[in-house]
Amino acid sequence: MAVRIWKDVVTNPPADQQMVTVRRFINLAPPIPAQWDAASSQFLFGPAPYLIPWWAISHWRPLVAVVNSREPPSDRHVWRDPFLFEPPDGTDVLVKRFPPDASAVAAMYSRAVFITSLLSMPSYIVWCWRPR
Repeated sequence: MAVRIWKDVVTNPPADQQMVTVRRFINLAPPIPAQWDAASSQFLFGPAPYLIPWWAISHWRPLVAVVNSREPPSDRHVWRDPFLFEPPDGTDVLVKRFPPDASAVAAMYSRAVFITSLLSMPSYIVWCWRPR
């Protein structure tokens, strides 16, 4: 079995439209499948698709296989990754930007953006969320 080495986006970008596995800069965030769009310098994720700028990705490697979707945790106190378990639009949530001891911030989710009373945070800068 070949070892899959993580690559840097800046020095070794994927081929245009290549399906890849990416790691976000947020420590402890799980890898996610995405497609590289060279024209916009962004990764596309999900059926919508959501755009993740190149600078929000620390590493990539060719996609080996797409993992089947998992059921979201039933316990409302469990923190969830915003890409693997996207909240429904209009959901009131708590979000954390950095692991593991960052303060939780109250927000509302709307199409890949967590909206707080002070600012909006795109999903790619959020480490995790849970229902409020």
